[in-house]
Amino acid sequence: MVKIEQFQSAPPGSADYATPLLLDLHASRSMDGSELSVRVVNPTDKPVDAQIDLHGFHASTVRAEVLTSGSRLDDNPPDDPTRISPKQLAGVALANATRTRAITFAPNSFCVLQFTGAAKARRHGGGPTGRHGH
Repeated sequence: MVKIEQFQSAPPGSADYATPLLLDLHASRSMDGSELSVRVVNPTDKPVDAQIDLHGFHASTVRAEVLTSGSRLDDNPPDDPTRISPKQLAGVALANATRTRAITFAPNSFCVLQFTGAAKARRHGGGPTGRHGH
């Protein structure tokens, strides 16, 4: 399970403090268990600071790319097909093997984080039921 912890920048009691936080997250693991891919979308017009907890996955490295623009309506015109293109997201680091340091997700952004760790030992079995075919 991967969990994202979003931080409120507004002080308690202010009008913005009760505003819901709107990051969307999707995670998937490689077949051998050695890589974890986490995709985060910030569909809002404000930056959001968050940490990602990697419950059950022990990362040794992380790299991140972000796709963002000033507006959700921006696109790549034929005369500038790379205007909006993925860029390395600077400053992404692990706090420890199972948690990132705080990451600022830009407004209107799609971010992909790739975590690498040790491959997990696979159980020997005959498929999803675990039967051995005896």
